[in-house]
Amino acid sequence: MALFISLVLGFFAVRGFRYTVTEEGLTMGNTESFLWLLLLAFFVYVIFRSIRERKQKIIGSSVLFGILPAGFYIFGICMEKMQAISWMWSSTECATNCLNLFYSHAVLYYCFAYLAFGFLSARSGKENSSASGYFSMKRVCLFWGLLVLIYLPWYLSNYPAIISEDSADQIRDAAITIENIGDHHSAFLTLMMRLVILPVRHFTGSLQIAVGVCSFLQMLIMTFIFALTLETAWKYVKNRVFFALFFIWYAFYPINNLYSVTLWKDVLFSVCFLALLLCISFADEDEEAFFSSRKKMFFLMLTMLLLPLMRHNGLSITIIMAPGLLLRFWPHKKQMTVIYAGILICFGLFKFIALPALNVTTVKTGEALSILEQQMARAMYVHHEDLTEAEMEAYTEYFDITDLWTRYHSHISDSVKKHFLNDHFAEDPLGFFKIWARLGKRYPVDYIEAFLANNYGYWFPETRYWIYASGVVVWDDFEDLHYAPAARFSLLDQIREYIGKEEFLENPLIPLLFSRGACFWLWLFCGCYCLYNNRRKFI
Repeated sequence: MALFISLVLGFFAVRGFRYTVTEEGLTMGNTESFLWLLLLAFFVYVIFRSIRERKQKIIGSSVLFGILPAGFYIFGICMEKMQAISWMWSSTECATNCLNLFYSHAVLYYCFAYLAFGFLSARSGKENSSASGYFSMKRVCLFWGLLVLIYLPWYLSNYPAIISEDSADQIRDAAITIENIGDHHSAFLTLMMRLVILPVRHFTGSLQIAVGVCSFLQMLIMTFIFALTLETAWKYVKNRVFFALFFIWYAFYPINNLYSVTLWKDVLFSVCFLALLLCISFADEDEEAFFSSRKKMFFLMLTMLLLPLMRHNGLSITIIMAPGLLLRFWPHKKQMTVIYAGILICFGLFKFIALPALNVTTVKTGEALSILEQQMARAMYVHHEDLTEAEMEAYTEYFDITDLWTRYHSHISDSVKKHFLNDHFAEDPLGFFKIWARLGKRYPVDYIEAFLANNYGYWFPETRYWIYASGVVVWDDFEDLHYAPAARFSLLDQIREYIGKEEFLENPLIPLLFSRGACFWLWLFCGCYCLYNNRRKFI
């Protein structure tokens, strides 16, 4: 009976894989390949084994991992191929086929998790799961030195730096616009760049050298955080072959090398986030030692404070993390309260006292409302033929154009928010939210799709949106700043050229190494495994 059930479940799982999502919808895939027979055998084997063994804990955790990524896959592939999810229920046949595709992926992920959880549990039973070494600053310096030597050719071949449009604006504010600077691209980072650029430019007489120093300092910061990460891995990864692969990824993966010399706020923001995760891991390892040290608590507060200073939406991340950190370190709730109070006080002093005193132009309101603006633009983009001219004018009251829907781009909100009337919003903010809610009540699915279109790359591993882009900068804006490599390495030039090609994104494996969605799925896998091992607080 168990074998029969396994065959039936496996057959329907394989059957679902014949459907492929394309721009036209679900299409029939290859059903005559011997590969499907092998996949059926794999499904039947794992399902039959799980029925016979009847281990409820591992089955429950595996089912959870099967369902979650399968759901994210269906929604993600729809947004990637169709930029919409509403077509899934456009007909009974389409809904049935989508459910079949969901079931197939759920069975695949279940089988993988069932085998992987069993293998990991067997390995953890033979080895002690605690740290196998002590923290060594000498080893950190060794890793740091090696990383700097490996990254140095990338710095020399891209001297003075890789500059995007955003970083060009910050260089302009830091070096040229002396009267005031803008807070559109992190005034904190611009001020830090000014502290470097102005004195270096004064003593050397060259903006070229000053920008080169900025990118070199960024490379040092990034490689140092990577060195701390490698030292943390050294304590826990007992298999040195795995550690070598870990080191190779941080040292030689071209995306890391290129971003280390890309003057862009997102680079340092990501590095600060990694530093925060390291602080949390140190606290998790030994709570008493961590929270009894004022120096360690200060570094935890500093890393969380740097997130909103580097990016405006970083404040949301810092606030959202508060309940989780408070619950995880509940015995030290007083210390966590002090840390968060310090973050809010320091951020408030910088935002409302320091920036006005430095004559910094604050960020426009439209930047903070970009998600809402995108939702309105998408609803009009899809349904503009159903809207009257009077309705269109009412919905675009807070924009300087009436054909807002023509500016809609599913991935980027810049083309919409640049038309937002910030002064009009300041006069009547409630009116904007009423208009937004009125249109959303009429077209709720389009609002959901607009939201997913702007973030599905964070939870869908197979997105083919760009992974790395250097941007375009008009060098004529600067008197003595130009691309002038200090050394040329043909291999590095070939790698950078290849990354910019479409073939790189079409590679089935390499882009996953730097995919945010892949990291999210890995977190789901680790979370389900922790549930299986009763390590709920570790999640």
